Amino acid sequence: TLIPVPTQTCVPGLVTEPLVAVQLTNGYALAIAVDSCHFVFTATDPQGATATQLASQIDSVYLYLDRDGNAGSISATDTLIAVSRLQSGRASFDVGALAIAGGGGSRTINVVAKLNLLNCRNGNTIAFALADSSSVVFDRAARMTGSFPIANSAAASINAFPVAAVVVNTLASGNLYAGQTN
Repeated sequence: TLIPVPTQTCVPGLVTEPLVAVQLTNGYALAIAVDSCHFVFTATDPQGATATQLASQIDSVYLYLDRDGNAGSISATDTLIAVSRLQSGRASFDVGALAIAGGGGSRTINVVAKLNLLNCRNGNTIAFALADSSSVVFDRAARMTGSFPIANSAAASINAFPVAAVVVNTLASGNLYAGQTN
C-alpha cells in the first residue's frame, strides 16, 4: 500500500526526504520475510536528457524501515536496511529477511536518494516506484496484491543549487571592466 509522502524540492549534493513509502502487510497466518525488493527509477528533464544522464543525478539509493510512524521523513529512530546504486534504471535491495508478523503485521519502507552535486539540473523531476508484484521477493511463496505501479502521486523536483556546485574562475592578471574582453 502506498503511504503518501509530501512533494519536495531536492537539493543537489544532499540526501532527499522519502521519495516513496510503501506499507507491506502480511495477510497470511504465519510470519513472512522480505528477502529483496526492486524500485524502478523515473526522471524527466524538460530540456531532454538520455536515461544515462538522468540516472547520473543519483549517487546512491537508501532503503529505510520506518519505525516512528512518520513516512514523510527519516528520523533517528528509522533504520537503514539497505543501500543500492542505480543499474539499468532500478535500485535493487537485499534486505536480509525483513520479518513481517503473521495475521496482519505490517512494515513500512521508505526510499531516499543521495543526489549528485554536479549532475543534477534545475527543473528535473525524480521518483521511485514498485513496478509490479515481482518487485518484492519473499522467503517463501506469497501472493502480493495491490495496484501497480506503487509510486508517490507527484515526483520530487530539483530546483536549487548549493554554492558548492558553483565554480568561479579567477583571472590570471589584471581586471576586466564592463565592455572589455580578455
